[in-house]
Amino acid sequence: SNESRAELIKDVEPDMVIDLHVNADAANERTQGTSVVYNEYFYRPGVTNVQVADIMERSLVTEIQGKALGIFGDRQNKYPLLGMIQVPAISIEMGYLTNKQEAELLRKNNYQEKIALGIFKGIEEIREEMKNYEQ
Repeated sequence: SNESRAELIKDVEPDMVIDLHVNADAANERTQGTSVVYNEYFYRPGVTNVQVADIMERSLVTEIQGKALGIFGDRQNKYPLLGMIQVPAISIEMGYLTNKQEAELLRKNNYQEKIALGIFKGIEEIREEMKNYEQ
């Protein structure tokens, strides 16, 4: 449950939380792309959730050479875990399973590796920003 995940996060005290999702749009099977959702109500000086989301979106889209749908604050609480924790947190929507082409890409190992590399590079850049702020 989100509650147990939030409790684990509180116990572990991570520098940041990255939640991974794939999306769907039953109304439009042509919808495709990635987006990053952030908790706009938690604020950490230096490196904010919106900055974490922006860095991650750019890193991921650059690596997969995909379509960026943007970054969004979770005003409608569609990602309740983000609102339960007090660390920089984002949710990455890696693509749409309802889009046939994107769904096929998401199943391929080499595309999954590109996603992982994009996320890894994003994490490295975010950690560097955090380290620069702490100095």
